[in-house]
Amino acid sequence: MDKGLRVLDANLNRLREGLRVIEDTVRFICGDRETTLALKEARHVLQGLADELPGGPAALLAARDSGGDVGAGLNTGSEMTRRTYGEILAANFKRTQEAARVLEEYAKIISPGRAARIKTIRFMLYQLEKQIGLDFDRAGQKQEVFYLSKLKVLFHINEAERWPRVLLNITNFIKDVGGDNADIEVVANGAAVMAYVKGDAGEDKEKPPADMAGLAETGVKFAACRNALQMHALDEKALPPFVTVVSAGITAIASRQAAGYAYIKP
Repeated sequence: MDKGLRVLDANLNRLREGLRVIEDTVRFICGDRETTLALKEARHVLQGLADELPGGPAALLAARDSGGDVGAGLNTGSEMTRRTYGEILAANFKRTQEAARVLEEYAKIISPGRAARIKTIRFMLYQLEKQIGLDFDRAGQKQEVFYLSKLKVLFHINEAERWPRVLLNITNFIKDVGGDNADIEVVANGAAVMAYVKGDAGEDKEKPPADMAGLAETGVKFAACRNALQMHALDEKALPPFVTVVSAGITAIASRQAAGYAYIKP
């Protein structure tokens, strides 16, 4: 078996798959008919190249050995994470450009003419990557169009002893969806506000405030009800700097729900 055919097969698949992702993004997200047509034509050129190879697509298929691929399953953390449409586009532009370069080099062994056609595709991808980015920058809507909606979550707590569960829920939630993919707010009223003040955090007096501070550094917002603070004779000045005070916890909860926040009360 010609192992070079494995390289060609892998990179033809990689290039076609990446082109399809880019094509569908500019077609359905951007509504760009001209770019969609250019990408579709590039995919047809690649199919023609596969047909022209010695033995055609059948030879590529026979050379394929997915089970023996030593690189299968070797994924980086960033490779498995996409937060925006823009990140999807950027990743697939790089993927297609790299695959096109590999194909161009290996095609030189078979036919300089075929290598030149792949080079044309590679430079088209460079230009499209730049043009799409410039179009959205000029429109001032790059982030608005490409950013996936964040999950908006409100955690409500009114019992001091439930803080460990609330904080654990928030931690697990962040691990699952990623801190950048969620807006998380915590509203405490009733006896729960006592945990904000050092020395009133239950059996382990230091742990809840320390855990809250750590979560606050990741972007979690904590709020205390002023009515509850007054009821428990707590001075607002004694609150940690990451805690904001709202006039009424129940009003804050209602306004967040009206703004589309999911309400969770562990």
